Amino acid sequence: MVTYEYIINDVKAYVEQDGLQNVVYKVYFELRGTKNDVIQGFSGEIDMPAPDPDNFLPADQLTKEIVIGWIDANYGFEDVTNGVQYTIDNLKAQIEERINRKSEQPEVVSIAIEQPTEETTEPEA
Repeated sequence: MVTYEYIINDVKAYVEQDGLQNVVYKVYFELRGTKNDVIQGFSGEIDMPAPDPDNFLPADQLTKEIVIGWIDANYGFEDVTNGVQYTIDNLKAQIEERINRKSEQPEVVSIAIEQPTEETTEPEA
C-alpha cells in the first residue's frame, strides 16, 4: 500500500486584485508516495481563477486542507496517485531486478599476491 503526503511548496498571491487583498493566483505542490522505502513524487502547479468575492479567503487565512482541496479539484487525486503508484511499482521492479541480478553473479574475491623480491648479493672481493 502506498502512503501519500502533500507538500505545499509555495503559494503566490497578489497584494490586491479587484478590491480584494492577498489573492492567491498560483500554488506549487508535490505529492509524495511511499511504499516499502521507495519514494516517488509528482510536482505540479495550479493557476487559480479569479476568486468569488462572496466566498473569498485571503492567502494568510488558508489552511493546508483548503489548498489540498484546490489541488484535488484541479488535478484529480486519483489520477495523480495512480501515476505515483505506477512509478513506484516500476522503481521497485527495477530495484528487485538489480538485486536478483547481483545475487546470480558469482562471488568475487580479491586475493593479494605477493611479488617476489629480488635478492641482491654483495660482490665477492
